Amino acid sequence: IEEGYRHLLAYFSDNNSCVRRSIFEKYPYADVNFSEDQIWAKQMIELGYKKLYCPSAPVYHSHNYPLKTYFKRYFDEYKGLYEVHNYIISKNLFSAMYLAFRLFLSDVKYVRSQPLSKKGKIKWICYSFVRNNFRCIGGYLGGSYHSYSKGFKKFLDKHISQQYNQIKE
Repeated sequence: IEEGYRHLLAYFSDNNSCVRRSIFEKYPYADVNFSEDQIWAKQMIELGYKKLYCPSAPVYHSHNYPLKTYFKRYFDEYKGLYEVHNYIISKNLFSAMYLAFRLFLSDVKYVRSQPLSKKGKIKWICYSFVRNNFRCIGGYLGGSYHSYSKGFKKFLDKHISQQYNQIKE
């Protein structure tokens, strides 16, 4: 798949979407473990439907997960994005770490501009460092999952994947 088309397909999240009821009733989500919104959006675009982006649309969306949970979530998310779109966040661990650093620097700039106490700024800068590393390294591991040996996949599923633990329960 051409890279631009893959990005068109991959950029969809139902946490801030508006879908015509008749379309959603005709084409409900598939019963899958993860990435149901990604799978659905890809099918809709391939059926000829369009999606629009409205940058001014407000949304309140929060999971309020503990910080340590994000590594597992990003692993599962990028594993799903690869399965659906062959999308990977980075091609190697070094580039994943470099991306995490770039995202961190962007966050630092934003946090410094906010009317927070020095202690508050330090808290959010530390949070950003950890979360961006979890995102990029967990995303790299998840996106590269397809290339691992069966034994390493089993290890990652058992020790990282939230989906694996949810399915086992």
